[in-house]
Amino acid sequence: MDSPTDNQVHQRIEQIAGLWTRSQPAVAAYLASLVYDHHDAEDLLQRTAMSAIRKFADFDEERSFTSWAVSIAHIEVLRYRREKSRDTRVFFSDEALEALAQAHKECETEPDTDVRNALGRCMQRLRGRSKQVVELFYRDGKKLDAIADHLAVARGTVGSILHRSRKALRECVNHELGRRGVGQ
Repeated sequence: MDSPTDNQVHQRIEQIAGLWTRSQPAVAAYLASLVYDHHDAEDLLQRTAMSAIRKFADFDEERSFTSWAVSIAHIEVLRYRREKSRDTRVFFSDEALEALAQAHKECETEPDTDVRNALGRCMQRLRGRSKQVVELFYRDGKKLDAIADHLAVARGTVGSILHRSRKALRECVNHELGRRGVGQ
């Protein structure tokens, strides 16, 4: 078998870079919804990117790249769970992870723009401590202990607020996307 030319290699690199750039926000959101620690989610995103690059030759261009990348992220989350099996910060059972991965696979459209727009609208509806905790955790990358210190509340309170806020945002985004017929 002939080795690829420099031009072919360059084209392949550009192709995966473009696909990853468009899919990365959805993969990051998927990981953030499953992994409690922001830094661990970032590490998993990097692992997923590296795996996608290594496995790109196996990518079926008839499929959605985002769905394919989310399935790689799913495998990385399972590895992470095995590594952190004693860590209480991982909340989802294997069955829940499978259900979430399946839901992502069933999406026929690339959700980046629609989901981001819906999430933006839903974030505007969050108020008070909920909004503050979500922004400190996701936007500023602060850990729960730092947020608890900042707000002068117990760490468990911050975790509860974050959990309720995630649920509210998830329901709001699903409602927004359903109302607009996205992914249906």
